[in-house]
Parts: sequence; structure tokens; C-alpha cells
Amino acid sequence: MPHEVANKLSMNLLGLAVLVLVLATGSIFFSWLSIVAVIFAILGREFINYRFRTRDLTKASYFNHTNLGLRVLGIIPGSPADRLNILIGETVAKVNGSKIHSVDDLYEALQQTGSFFKIELIDSNGEIRFVQSAMYEGDHHELGLIFAGEPYRKSK
Repeated sequence: MPHEVANKLSMNLLGLAVLVLVLATGSIFFSWLSIVAVIFAILGREFINYRFRTRDLTKASYFNHTNLGLRVLGIIPGSPADRLNILIGETVAKVNGSKIHSVDDLYEALQQTGSFFKIELIDSNGEIRFVQSAMYEGDHHELGLIFAGEPYRKSK
């Protein structure tokens, strides 16, 4: 998940910042440590970026199509999906009892029962959760879910 990657990256940057701070503090006593601190700051930041980029390229995409359904890439604020507390990263498996394989399947299943719908979601831990609601008159005709498109890169 993006927030987990951001936490790992921030912890690495915090470690680098502490190291640079120690070197900068030591430069009070040894002036040559200030140059070392600057070099560590620049090279350390580039090393952290390089390591995260190479790890990202070797991993499979998280927001890709699965056989379980459609993975949610984003939620439009103020939409029915936001009101139902559907989370980014969850997978829409079934709508009104129909298995979902495409966005067209999703909206066809939504229109089968009129204004009431029931969605089966699978979270990142593989647990199944159900949400149900009615589509109100002022709601947009779409749920407000953003799904990932076809992957643009192939894993090696």
C-alpha cells in the first residue's frame, strides 16, 4: 500500500537525517566533518532513492487486475463509495450476487436491482466485507470508484 511505502521511506530518511545531524554537530570540533556531512546527505539521499526505485521495479504491481474482481485505486470524495467507507486497495468481488470482472459488469449488476445494492469487498488481508445501501435521488449515477487500467509494464 502507498502509505506503508511512504512510512518505510520516511524512516530511512529519518535515519539519514540523524546521521547527518551527528556529523554536523561533530563539525563543531572537527571542521572537516562538515564536508563529510554534506557528502553523506547527498549520496545517502540518492542511495535511498535508487534502492526504492530498483525494489519497485522488481515487484509486481499492487493495483492490477486480479481474478477476484476489480481492485479500487481511488475514491472520489463525497461519492456513494466515500459514504460507504470503501477503502483504497480493496477488491470489488461481487455486486448484488454477480461476480465482477470489469467495470461494465459492475454497473450492469448495479442496475439490475434498481436503487438498492449490495457489494462484496475483499480487503488486503483477504477478509470479505459486505456493504449495502440505496442509491438516493441526488447521488451520481456512478459509485465514485476509480479502478486501475491495464498494466503498462510487464514484470520480468
